[in-house]
Amino acid sequence: MGLMCVSRTIINYIVTAYFIAYSVAGLFMFAVPDQWGSKKTMAVFGTLHCLAQFTIIFVPDYTVRLLGYAMMGVCQLKN
Repeated sequence: MGLMCVSRTIINYIVTAYFIAYSVAGLFMFAVPDQWGSKKTMAVFGTLHCLAQFTIIFVPDYTVRLLGYAMMGVCQLKN
């Protein structure tokens, strides 16, 4: 992740963003799989999850990676 993430504080921000997004998605979007169906939910959130992973890998900017991890947290609803 570059020299920027040598600091434990910056790494903690990324992990915290992931888990906050995961919990907010669980609180507000828990009914989405029941409304959309499991196949459509897996397709949509699986695609968004893959896009977030590619963004994290190929964009070296810290804020973009932070948002990518937040998007991955939201997309864990598919599980």
